[in-house]
Parts: sequence; structure tokens; C-alpha cells
Amino acid sequence: MSNVDPVQAAIQAAIAKAASQTNQGEAKGGGDYEPPKAGLTIVTLIGYVEIGVQKHDIPNKPSYESNDVQLIFELNGGANKAEVVDGKLIAKRLSVTEKLSQNEKANYFKIFNQLNYDGQATHGAQLLGRHFLAEVFVEKGKNGQTYASLKGPNGYAFKAPIVFKGDPLDPESQTKHPVPAPARAQAENKVFLWDYASKEMWDALYIDGEYEARKDPKTGVEYPAKSKNVLQNKIKEAINFQGSPIQKILGEEALSLADSPLNADPTQVVAGTAGTQTETESAQDAVETGDIPFDGGTIPGAETQADEDPLAGLVS
Repeated sequence: MSNVDPVQAAIQAAIAKAASQTNQGEAKGGGDYEPPKAGLTIVTLIGYVEIGVQKHDIPNKPSYESNDVQLIFELNGGANKAEVVDGKLIAKRLSVTEKLSQNEKANYFKIFNQLNYDGQATHGAQLLGRHFLAEVFVEKGKNGQTYASLKGPNGYAFKAPIVFKGDPLDPESQTKHPVPAPARAQAENKVFLWDYASKEMWDALYIDGEYEARKDPKTGVEYPAKSKNVLQNKIKEAINFQGSPIQKILGEEALSLADSPLNADPTQVVAGTAGTQTETESAQDAVETGDIPFDGGTIPGAETQADEDPLAGLVS
């Protein structure tokens, strides 16, 4: 006569069957995208890309055109630490697309002066590779998607990488601490200067591959496969692309727009990417400003660097 509990025996048999079919310790591609977390974050400027004159269609507002620049920031520190996966540092990214203007009221002009806190730069591209402190804001759009942005109710607020630690009620006891540069997942900076374009700049923007076709499980909306080569495609879609320095350099190569991401799905992202959006912006802008896929780079000692928290004990 067996002493085995039939209920437990059935449970163990089910577990054995499940284990034979699925290895939950094995990573699989895809998965639900999680936007960056809200809060103070260390950001590194890894991209300065002038994308030319773009047409903007905003729901319930007149469309407009502007000569735009895209700034790409990698997040690692504070509220948004990078993660080490299979020896590679994977960091989320947020992008800012604004009119390239030196008008004192223009957003880009304000951003440049915030980033150029020491007054050493005269051009945004000179700030590539530098790190800053910035607040990440998270909200839900009208489409139900959650978006993260570096622009809050009072605009952008980039700061020098310096924090004060100590008693917040006793300023004299507080000490000033520089925030060290974080480890980077993307080793190379992305740069494109419209008036000074070169084939080397152009080639460095290329991103291989495509997003697979998918169906949103909540809405049932189907999204076709789309190219990941969003930076080059965006430049080719500029109103002033024809006759531009890069168009003259590329010649016949520039005629192909087969990779156009105009209808790309802003929620279809991969590890290490981020969408940026506020409720007043269109879903298309989410693709333009945030869906920038870079592969995570291998960083020696990344495990240690990713765990450090230079913002611990922060006062302001």
C-alpha cells in the first residue's frame, strides 16, 4: 500500500510537466515595455542630430513646420539605474525634439544654456558625452499608454551634476558633492550637423533591423513590421532634404525611402529604448522623439558601476 498523497502526487506531476515545457530562467525577446521611472535621474547626452525642417501634425491644432534638432539622453543613476544583462549594460533613453532656435523664449535655447552650465560650449554638439541631472516626468496619454518625458509642467530642468548632502534645515552643514559620470551602455555618440554633413556622420546614424509586426492585446490594433532606422529616415523626410548637403553627398542612394517609419508603432520598442511623450503630443511624435534603439554595449566592471548610487542622501 502506497503512502503517497494522491493530491501531492498530481501536483508534482503537473510541475514536472510544466518544467519540461518551459524554462523560466531562459530569457525571451520582447515583453511589455516599461517607461523610465519618475524622479531625479543622471542623464548623459549621447546624441545631437539635426533633422531638418519637419512638419508637425498635432491633434486639434493647426499643423506647423520647424527646423528641428533631436537630443538623445541615456539614463543611468538616481531614479533610473541601468541594468546588467548577460554582461551588457542596458540603459533606457529619452529624447527631446525641439525647434533649433536661438530665440530667448525657445525651448532649445533654454535647454542649451542649462546644459552649458559652465559656459564652455558654443554649440550643442560640443556637449556630447557630458552628464547632467534631470527630472523625469511620467504620465498617461489619451491613448492609455504611459509616457516618460524630460519636460515637466514648468518646462525642462537640466542641472549641473552636483548635489548637496547634509541637514536640509542647516545649509551651513551641507557639503557639495560632484556626481561622477555613470557607465554608458552606448559607447559612441550620435551626431549629425545639417550644414556640415558628411558620409561618415550619415553612416554612423544607421540602425539595422526592424520591429516585428505585432497586435496590441488590449486594443486589437495591428501594427506592421517597421524599420529601426529612424534617424536616417527622419532626415530623409525633412521638407528641405532635397538639395541639402547630405542629399548631394548621397545622390541616388538618397532616393530610397523604403524604410520610412511614418506609421511606426511608438509602443513597439526593444531593450534599451524609451518613448517620450506628453498628453498634448501626437503618437507620431513618440516615434520621432523617443524610439531610438541602440544596442547595449559591454562595459568592463558594469555590475559594480550599475549598483552605485551617487544620489543617495541627496538634499537638493
